[in-house]
Amino acid sequence: MRTPFCVLLLAASEVLAQVAPPPPLVRLFPLALDAGGRPVTDLAADEFKIADQNKAQSIFAYRKPLLEPDFPDAPGVFSNRPAGVIPHATAILLDMLNMNQTDRLSSWKDLDRFLSQPPSGESLYFYLLNLEGVLIPIHAAGPNQAGDRAAEFDKAMKAASHGRPVQLGAEDQVKKTYKAFEDLAGQLAALSGRRDIVWITGGVPRVWDPKNHKCHTLDFVVPPSVPVVDIAGKGGPDMSANVPVSRPIEPGQATGGDWVDCGLYVPHLAVTLDKAGTAVNPVSHSRDLTPEASHDLEQMALLTGGHSFFREDIPTVLTKVAQSANTYSIAYDPSAENWDNKFHQIHIACLRPGVKLQVRERYFALADTRPAADRQHAALGAALQNPSDIAGIGLKARLTPAGQARHIEIRIHAPDILLREQNGQFEGSVYLLVAILGAAGPLGEPSLESFDLKLTAAQRQAATNEGIPIAHDQAFDSQVQRIRLIVLDRKTNAVGSLTVPLI
Repeated sequence: MRTPFCVLLLAASEVLAQVAPPPPLVRLFPLALDAGGRPVTDLAADEFKIADQNKAQSIFAYRKPLLEPDFPDAPGVFSNRPAGVIPHATAILLDMLNMNQTDRLSSWKDLDRFLSQPPSGESLYFYLLNLEGVLIPIHAAGPNQAGDRAAEFDKAMKAASHGRPVQLGAEDQVKKTYKAFEDLAGQLAALSGRRDIVWITGGVPRVWDPKNHKCHTLDFVVPPSVPVVDIAGKGGPDMSANVPVSRPIEPGQATGGDWVDCGLYVPHLAVTLDKAGTAVNPVSHSRDLTPEASHDLEQMALLTGGHSFFREDIPTVLTKVAQSANTYSIAYDPSAENWDNKFHQIHIACLRPGVKLQVRERYFALADTRPAADRQHAALGAALQNPSDIAGIGLKARLTPAGQARHIEIRIHAPDILLREQNGQFEGSVYLLVAILGAAGPLGEPSLESFDLKLTAAQRQAATNEGIPIAHDQAFDSQVQRIRLIVLDRKTNAVGSLTVPLI
């Protein structure tokens, strides 16, 4: 029996083999703030400068924050951005495993008060990591669940009111913590939009990699002998004072060490969270936090694109995390030699004076040896199998009768598609996959079409206001309940999907 993914591969392979696939891209989602901490949303692409491992990079694709609905709704129109912006989901993770008893009790009281009157909506979820390293859902990601969250939380906390197991060593503690992140990110990946984990903890657990003959620690002073590329450009801010420079330390030396470079399992964690599109936002309420522990928490945030918070209450943290969800979207195309299976430092500067950027500062450059067409297969297959729609590309659709079939009019949010100017025209290309769904899942084989886009400046402006129109006619029988529309930008591999019920 064919699985939906196998069906997709068979249907897509011939079409995908005919076109040039996109290169692997590094994606960044910077938040720009002015001196008063207010978002700056009108920056142009040329006001950002990026260096990867001290090599200047050119921006390949760019999108500003979404401030209002992409284009107006109309009667009978369905959208994968129903509120006009990219959806956002947040999971609170109370990490008992990496907190001392005093901080656990304090966090219990604070969260108990918060859960008694949580904010409305289905985008906030809550988990507990107990002293055995087991991830316990209090309110799991997915459809809204009935029940008293505060009561469930108290029940779970009382069941965990004992000492940490003596047989739990440092490496087990690290593995269980990182696995909890990965499992939670996997659950959030089924939801649409940006995903954040608010991690209430006492510190980053770490164990050094014995295979690393040279670990490193970070000093935030650049010696005069170390060359630093000027990524800001003439007249821009001098970033040299913020460039970390590594110095060797002996394996096993814990004081002042950088767990990102030296820690076991960190590359796997970084790759998993990156693929899941999930940022970790560490929160510590401890009054005894050392500078070393604070640094490690900040590095966890910078590794994943989150932000660190110290001694701030949960409502304030959630407000700031929600505000930071609507960011710029930037992608750059490094050289093939970039993918060397090592951690890379990213330095990104804004040329506009007074603007501060919050963005991840490193990633693990995992070499993907799959053929590029296979990566496109995977992106389409994941979108087809995902239980929620994907809002990476904004889509709206309306179905109208067309004889024995239905006419599907689709509008694509133009800023989400890479349109390059060529000879006075703006050119791009997309795939449209259409799958018909019954009560038990896909019915038959999906269809896949390729659309080349060539727009004049006036047409591009109209598409920005009203969406890029594409159309598809589809016949249905009585078993069909829904259709899933998947659009993939073949220049960037960005994906958007929209499921429309037949009414």
